[in-house]
Amino acid sequence: ILFRNDEHGKSLYLSRFSGEEWSDPEKLPFPINSFAEETHGSISADKSTLFFTSDREGGYGGLDIYMVKRDIHGNWGKPHNLGPRINTEYDEETPMIHYDGKTLYFSSEGHNSMGRLDVFYAEMLQDSSWSKPVNLGYPINTPADDFFFVPTVNKSHAYYASSKFEDNYGGSDIYRVKFENNSDTELAVVEGTVNPALSTHMEDMRILVTRRKDNRLVGDYRPNTRKGTFLLFLEIGYEYEVKQTDSNENEKIAYVNVTSEMSYLHNKKPVLFKDVAMGAPLQRVIDQEIEDFTQFAKNKLQNEVKESFLTEITKNKTVAEGNAIKTDESKPIVYKEDVQPAQTLPVDHKKSAVGRVALTNTFDASKNAEGYTMQLFALKKGPLNSLKIFTDNGLQNVSEVRCVDGYTRYIYGVYDDYKATLQQKRELMFSGQFEDVWIRPIRDVENLKVK
Repeated sequence: ILFRNDEHGKSLYLSRFSGEEWSDPEKLPFPINSFAEETHGSISADKSTLFFTSDREGGYGGLDIYMVKRDIHGNWGKPHNLGPRINTEYDEETPMIHYDGKTLYFSSEGHNSMGRLDVFYAEMLQDSSWSKPVNLGYPINTPADDFFFVPTVNKSHAYYASSKFEDNYGGSDIYRVKFENNSDTELAVVEGTVNPALSTHMEDMRILVTRRKDNRLVGDYRPNTRKGTFLLFLEIGYEYEVKQTDSNENEKIAYVNVTSEMSYLHNKKPVLFKDVAMGAPLQRVIDQEIEDFTQFAKNKLQNEVKESFLTEITKNKTVAEGNAIKTDESKPIVYKEDVQPAQTLPVDHKKSAVGRVALTNTFDASKNAEGYTMQLFALKKGPLNSLKIFTDNGLQNVSEVRCVDGYTRYIYGVYDDYKATLQQKRELMFSGQFEDVWIRPIRDVENLKVK
């Protein structure tokens, strides 16, 4: 989004990056631009929502921040003032919407400003209203003008303009600030390409992203019109429906389970959509999501996963079945009996009651390198001291896989097709034993495994 002085005063222009070069700026249409002054704009990561400033009539005073959305045809709708929670009788300037689509950074002379323009942030709530703006405080804000605050994807760093420091080179300089604590909201960056079987007219394509937990549309993306590529910015910890659709309502649906391992904070690079997309279920239904572990499983996991490795197992104490394990940080967890390692079961090609084909329950990539398995969870700090948490809950053959990225993954089952794996995943989720289960191609796990 560019600002220019033209025959109508101060106006906003849009330039698109093709992947190689920027297009010639195009003036944004009325009523985004008006006969008043429009001084700055910021577009959301999915390119569907524009935030901009204007001093047009009907505002709360000075420059106000407005929001406008695209319709299903890609045309801009009617701008809406963000209201008195954001706008004041003074100037609000330089809005910047974060990649998460809900955190708005802006500068204001109002609210509890320290003097002139200070940087604030507010979050869009579930009902599309806004939280109370928060002043970022000193040393970011000072009695001088502080503005154009632009955070990184994980909000660990930001860039902004200020004229407050003695070491500036004149006027307002650009500064970089680092935050000690990263945001609670971590994002994964998922890179994909539109399926060419749907359409070759990329300008007609939309990528609609719905969070399955609450069936909320969280992204309305448009692909690069030249290459058909797109970037999705998705909050970790949720499963999403990703629908590619064109103007003729042709569509292709896939599902993405965004885990902490996909976080941009850890990877510093996008995750390829083709590597994480899952096929659609047999029926178009929204799976019930498991909010929490059952209390039994939660208590055991909290005590099994320790900060340091627990290696000594003795036989002189017992742990009552069904109660949370009480631990002493200086002593090992004690079990009534030794834990036996998982044993390889013979291949069984018979179908079970739910109709799936179980090849074997012990992870062995050599059995079926092109099949699928289920990752129950992954630990960064070290492996569990035993597999008793699984055996107590009826899973007798969970495999522990040490991986080159430093994680220890706990894998269950080997299946020859995706649908069979999905059915088993649903059973585990509905049993309440696990908060989430990730279906992974066996080849991926084999590539990660420490040789």
